[in-house]
Formats: sequence, C-alpha cells, structure tokens
Amino acid sequence: MEEIWKDIPDYEGIYQASTFGNIRRVSKLAGNRYVKGKVLKQTIFRKIGYSQLHLCIHGKIKLHKVHRLIA
Repeated sequence: MEEIWKDIPDYEGIYQASTFGNIRRVSKLAGNRYVKGKVLKQTIFRKIGYSQLHLCIHGKIKLHKVHRLIA
C-alpha cells in the first residue's frame, strides 16, 4: 500500500497528513532560502494515549491531536 499525502485544513500548503498517520511540513521557498520539508515527531499524551504535535502558522503555535488531523 502506498502512503498518500493530503493537505490539512487551515494549514494548506504548510502541513500534510498521510494515510499512515504521519504529519509532514511541506518544502517551500521562504524569502531567499529553501526550507526542506520533513516528517514531524509526534509525542504521546500520557493520560489518554493519543499522539499529539504542535503546528505553527503565522507565528502562532497550536497543539493538535494527530487522530483529529487525520480524520
């Protein structure tokens, strides 16, 4: 089975989610430099056991649960 990547709503062109549950930052040209995309590291929320990570847009950081981004 192939991993398929789709844009995350409200983060189009910045972050993508895959069918395997991975989240990645999209490669882009920012000003004079090239920002390489990468798969982001997820942490486990201890009380419930869900994976979570921080996403940043316009300088604001927000915590998201991965299962909500995939859904």
